[in-house]
Amino acid sequence: PATLTISHTDLGAKGCPVRCWTLLGEGVLAPVVDAGVDAGPEDGGFFVDSGVVDAGFVDDPDGGVILPPNAVWRAYGGFEEARAGFASVELLGGVLLAIGGWGENGKVLDSIEKFDPSTGRSRIVGHMAQPRAEPGAVMIADGRVAIVGGRTAATQGVVNTTVELFNPNDDTISCPGVQADDDGACTDNAVGFLQGARINPIVTSLGNAVIAVAGGRALDDTFAEVAFAGGDTVDVNSGAVTAIANLGARVDEARGGGPDGSFLQIGGRNAAGVPSVDVIRFDGATRAVAVTGSLPGARAGAGAVALADGSVFVSGGVAATGAVVENAVVLRDAFTDTSLTIDAPLSSAARAT
Repeated sequence: PATLTISHTDLGAKGCPVRCWTLLGEGVLAPVVDAGVDAGPEDGGFFVDSGVVDAGFVDDPDGGVILPPNAVWRAYGGFEEARAGFASVELLGGVLLAIGGWGENGKVLDSIEKFDPSTGRSRIVGHMAQPRAEPGAVMIADGRVAIVGGRTAATQGVVNTTVELFNPNDDTISCPGVQADDDGACTDNAVGFLQGARINPIVTSLGNAVIAVAGGRALDDTFAEVAFAGGDTVDVNSGAVTAIANLGARVDEARGGGPDGSFLQIGGRNAAGVPSVDVIRFDGATRAVAVTGSLPGARAGAGAVALADGSVFVSGGVAATGAVVENAVVLRDAFTDTSLTIDAPLSSAARAT
């Protein structure tokens, strides 16, 4: 076991602009422990039967790991390319699609992998025209996966405005309309669809071939990542783009997904880096945006999940003071009521991001 701590001076309400860390080193095999009495020195392990303080090796004292009876170490599956900050989509049959992301040494990946949880096997099935770290992706009505946004390089680079379409039936990639070359394939200098470039955007399907793209981050003139306002609805077949009005700049927001492509932006940091209490809803049917509730306290970097009854559970995050939030709340009727009901905070362990 090991611990890595990355620290910097207190930023107050400001968010840290560095989003990706790469840790280089060598992996080691997990030790096989005997849970018995050693001939060597005591290693500071746990008490086992008969009150013996030990759980280590005969020769080299270990950290005192104790495994339950018949336990084994198991590596379950693995990507062909190591990646972080990738988009993921669940395909029919439970197969997972991993799209782009940060690779080793900060390389931005253009590969797409299919991972089958039933077998633990993953394989690269395609390469996008442009590399994308922290892209957004969603399955549309016909089963294709729309891929948008994402950063092309760890330093400088650009943020993609293009849309690429992956067909999981034959593992082909295409670009709609003017983005494609004469053969219909994607080109490296493809003309963009989005009116604004976005890193880690919210992407939902609004039915047919229309998607909503909102939130996320952009790059300023110094290549620092900043909050990005607004959003677009995009018809990935025709290329028609319509702006989504009244969506303010927000990053580190918790996200709750609802029916018909509706979604919530919950808390998060505004363009000034200050955590918010607002709950903003985008209605996928009417394309309207409204503030529908207020959290009991500001939080950024929280987690959220939609529940079966139409509510959204929100937990953790960082408060405006910089302290880690210790409670959770439930947003009732999150996608139906004009003004949603928020339960009193539930006790929870402190956690962020």
